[in-house]
Amino acid sequence: LQDGRKFDVRSFILVANVDPLIVFTGNEFVRVCAEPLTNSNPLPYPGLPKNASFNPFQQICNNKIGTKHPRWTREDSNGALDLGIHDRDIRMHVIENIDKVNRALVNLLKNRWSGSIGMFQMLAADFLVGEDKSVWLLELNSQPGFRGSGTHWPNPWYDVFQIEWEILSFYSNSKSNKGSDTDDLKRALSKMKLDTLRLLHFE
Repeated sequence: LQDGRKFDVRSFILVANVDPLIVFTGNEFVRVCAEPLTNSNPLPYPGLPKNASFNPFQQICNNKIGTKHPRWTREDSNGALDLGIHDRDIRMHVIENIDKVNRALVNLLKNRWSGSIGMFQMLAADFLVGEDKSVWLLELNSQPGFRGSGTHWPNPWYDVFQIEWEILSFYSNSKSNKGSDTDDLKRALSKMKLDTLRLLHFE
């Protein structure tokens, strides 16, 4: 909980290329519920009785739910990872485990994707973080809505454009997209200075 409020963590997955598999992940941010979970007298959710055993304002961190709360604001309820996880070591542990899950998700899905160059599909994975620092996957969104807020966390689209330009430039200047050339591309991408995304490594 963050100040008594339930929160989840969203992580973006950019599938930049399929053959070879080039995937970036990152730009994690926190979404906080509109009402504290510890509040015994929360504001009732529209359409539900006041004494309902389940109150979406307390249980669901989705921004669409939050907009129905009169005191909810996007600025106060969305932010960088440290909004929900104050300890840096725990944040790094959570990110490491998010990367493991995202890598597993990509491995499960890669056979469904075509071998096209420069696929550039953005996915979003939502996670819960347990009190024991465990990470639990809630859902994977194949068409995530994104509304960045530069005042709270960096917008990833500048990084996406840099990655796209690097890959398309490589293929336009290369005679082949197989063999050692792809290793050169991966090395070049790993050296890029990105603000929000990091390259996922696959064995």
